[in-house]
Amino acid sequence: MRYYELKESQAVEHYAPMAKEHGLDASDNIAVRKMIETADKIRNDCQFYLSQIKGADTGFPRDQKQSIAWRGMSKEKHGDTQFVLKDVRLDGRNPKDTDVDSHNYINREFTKLYGEPFRNAMFMTGNMRDTLRYGHAFQVFPVGQFNFIWSPTVTDLWIKGGELRRALRIPMSRFTDPEERMKNEQYKSKVFKEFNENVISSYQTDDMKAALGSGKEIMVRCKSYYAVDFDNVTKNVLDENKTYPESHKNKIREAVETVFYKIVNNK
Repeated sequence: MRYYELKESQAVEHYAPMAKEHGLDASDNIAVRKMIETADKIRNDCQFYLSQIKGADTGFPRDQKQSIAWRGMSKEKHGDTQFVLKDVRLDGRNPKDTDVDSHNYINREFTKLYGEPFRNAMFMTGNMRDTLRYGHAFQVFPVGQFNFIWSPTVTDLWIKGGELRRALRIPMSRFTDPEERMKNEQYKSKVFKEFNENVISSYQTDDMKAALGSGKEIMVRCKSYYAVDFDNVTKNVLDENKTYPESHKNKIREAVETVFYKIVNNK
């Protein structure tokens, strides 16, 4: 049976021997079974993304590499989450940090140059440490076909947009003096021109491996994505009624991720 013909009910049986080789028993551990089933779903549902990163180093420990995608997610909402499939709001998204005027301006410019409003997207990065500002660091896998953009020079567009936000906040109606009004119009025009030339035009729409390796912000226009927190997976694989040395916990976490990526990468 080829891997891509597997059904969810068959996945555990098929991969159980490989999991056992790494010290994970799928026969009586629900968390191991769930991990196998989720990895098999990701392998099926995320083939376009996986083809984009084919050949990237996903060896353990993965938090020291910039070869897979990470996303910071709320501790309040996802503190105990192991696996989640989340929808992406592609239209009418309310920005979390950026003000609405800047958000809309950037979306218009992105649409002119790259065909889509990429601030309405899922944000991810190859730099795990950057995601910790937003909560738990989840490994993420965009579902289905999608478009994405990233810039080799922009780590965080919100930071780059400081002067743009200031310019957009100046209400021209407050200037009654024509000369003062003209000065501010010229200032705004200069800011917009420089932002478009130095920031907006620096983005590219290909090479996901390079995007992840850069550690920069990546905007992905996918409809949904899987997110996995391997710390929580490991916690659930271990018996909660037992106490384990740190070395054993690390060994199990490595086994969990190794088995997961062998399934995801069809090995």
